[in-house]
Amino acid sequence: MKIKLTVFLLLLIPGLAAAQCARCVAIYGDTRTDNAAHKLVVDALVKIAPKTVFHDGDMVEHASNSAEWKTFTSIVAPLQAKSELLPVIGNHEVGAIENYFSFFNLAADKRWYSVDRAGIHFVALDMFSPYAKGSPQYAWLESDMKAHPAASGPTMVLTHVPFYSSGHHGDESAAVRTALEPLLVQYGVKAVFSGHDHEYERSFHSGIYYIVTGGGGAPLGKKTTPNQYSQFFLAAHHFMAISTDQGKILIEAITPDLKVADSFTIAGALKRSAPEADASGSEED
Repeated sequence: MKIKLTVFLLLLIPGLAAAQCARCVAIYGDTRTDNAAHKLVVDALVKIAPKTVFHDGDMVEHASNSAEWKTFTSIVAPLQAKSELLPVIGNHEVGAIENYFSFFNLAADKRWYSVDRAGIHFVALDMFSPYAKGSPQYAWLESDMKAHPAASGPTMVLTHVPFYSSGHHGDESAAVRTALEPLLVQYGVKAVFSGHDHEYERSFHSGIYYIVTGGGGAPLGKKTTPNQYSQFFLAAHHFMAISTDQGKILIEAITPDLKVADSFTIAGALKRSAPEADASGSEED
């Protein structure tokens, strides 16, 4: 009777079930070429069984190659059997974007979108469509941020191209920062997760954690670009796990052997009590 009453209360009170969750959201990306490494990462994800997994881009090496998508499908199948898998467009998807939309069963206009998971508002952006001020994507992002102010709960952003990176693609970050960072700071975004560079890196600037998580199977990288805001760097296959507990958000970088390589906490952020729901997707001209 006591168990049934607890379950009833969790269902009755919006957001109560999200007040505490252990590794209920995961993020990884850049799976591409090393299928064995990708499988190890997926096997580890299956063991912790997050409710939602975001892939931050570059699923395969050649998006036009159906055989590569077939291999990707077979690797992630055990994960999709347990978890929701949500994508971000990477540069390796752009060449045959129709295959990306087909695999994830997305409408062709949903190049960017937002969803609420575990009391956190997640915003997925497309770095390969115009995103600077004046573009449809920027207008949508600004509207979405206004509808989800920091006072109502934490917002986290997912992109493929990183804002800050010590890796090979670090020189591409300046344009992203110039266009979008002021907006993210204005609306109190807590963290940004990106791929593109094949390592794990934690940077911190203007109140936002910037995480590079591109260790899903692509060739591992190394430091090549100065990054004064870098706090931790590791060239290793990994994924990110997000846990919530009474207003605190714990974020961990976890290697395939389930060892925690790095972790940090965002305190006092979790306030949103609305039920989880999808927000509106992108709309392109």
